[in-house]
Amino acid sequence: MKGGIRAPRTVGGTWAYRIDLRSGSGGGRNQRQVAGFGSREEAEAALAEALAGQGGGDRKTVAGFLKLIWLPAKQAEVDRSTFDQYAWAVRRHILPELGQSQLAELEPKVLDRWLRRLGSAGRQDGGRSLSPTSVRLVRKVLSMACADAVDRGFLADNPVKPTHAPDATRREGGVWTADEVRRFLATAGGHRLGPAFHLAVAIGFRRGELLGLRWSDLDFDAGRVRVAQQLLVEGGRARLNPVPDRDRRTVPLPPSLTGMLLEHRKRQDAEIAGDAARADDDLVFRAPGGGWLTPERFTRVMDELIKESRVGRITSNGLRRAGPLLVKLARTGGAESR
Repeated sequence: MKGGIRAPRTVGGTWAYRIDLRSGSGGGRNQRQVAGFGSREEAEAALAEALAGQGGGDRKTVAGFLKLIWLPAKQAEVDRSTFDQYAWAVRRHILPELGQSQLAELEPKVLDRWLRRLGSAGRQDGGRSLSPTSVRLVRKVLSMACADAVDRGFLADNPVKPTHAPDATRREGGVWTADEVRRFLATAGGHRLGPAFHLAVAIGFRRGELLGLRWSDLDFDAGRVRVAQQLLVEGGRARLNPVPDRDRRTVPLPPSLTGMLLEHRKRQDAEIAGDAARADDDLVFRAPGGGWLTPERFTRVMDELIKESRVGRITSNGLRRAGPLLVKLARTGGAESR
């Protein structure tokens, strides 16, 4: 049984998932489509649940063991952030493809192919390819679950143990040169989220802080911005939470960003016109349909802009180091050290 994700077909539309059900007696194609999701991430999570549900009551299937035995046990053993990582790996990347398989049917060669697909650019499920680090995490989670299945008598041995974890060779978390910062910002300037990247560099926002920023946090007259809220993903769902007390701060807002942000507000208000429910939370940066801009979507856009601007790959946290570099260069007359 397979499924897929469908993007909104109109401005303000919703994401949907399609699930291919078992064929009827006539052999024809039997599908079910469910819409109404505010983001790709929500649709993918719902699809994973739907696929897993087909075998979720049988504890000898991958879905049944993970959902009914392993995840509940781990929830009682580990802290919330660790459990969220386990649940993310299970629901987003293990269940959609392996959920209906019998535990006893898992073989190293099959799992090796699955791991390679997770990190490939052309995934059949339409999902974004994972970094080597993320693939290693998903593999680790499945290996832990299978080791537990061995201890409980569901498996004779751990089929994940002989598989090959990808090398973490892709450069992550690097530092840009000043020229790379300028090239990236020039490219980002043509994107609807360009102001977000300019703001991230200028202020040093963490990703969650940037996505949780409200218009009420911006004081254009005084030239200040308050960091008080963040958007995080917990338990597979996006949530708005106050930032920890140690991270609450008010910092100067560069005058050069005022006009850029006000123009962004006009464009975004036009995109979500008539959708008052989505506008109530006052968020500065949104997804095209008006929903919340999730961390995964933000990173996906950033990766696309990095590729287009031909600069070295860095993480979203790397943007925080780009601003101080430009400030330092401005003070030293542009001399850059490597």
